[in-house]
Amino acid sequence: MELADLQIKEFSDLVEKKLRSSETLKQWKATKNKIAESLLYQYKINDMELGDVNYSFAQDFLTFLTVKRIPAVGEAYKNNLSFLLYLTYGPFSRRSFPFI
Repeated sequence: MELADLQIKEFSDLVEKKLRSSETLKQWKATKNKIAESLLYQYKINDMELGDVNYSFAQDFLTFLTVKRIPAVGEAYKNNLSFLLYLTYGPFSRRSFPFI
């Protein structure tokens, strides 16, 4: 959740400077809330170490969004999770999330 908070903070700064949309910022905040909701629902925890985020977690999150939540908006949250994973592991990581 710390990474999501950092992304939201940085994105908020861009919104203040009129470089990004406030609507997109709302999506980032909603993504963070959905991740928290998913962690609580599926794992009964409030946060997870970045090192514990793996393909299984990402797949569980996608399932949560498309089955337990409204499927139409699941795509936006999936894309935001993909970006957070990219920030975490970078383009040269050996980790792969092929479905994202």
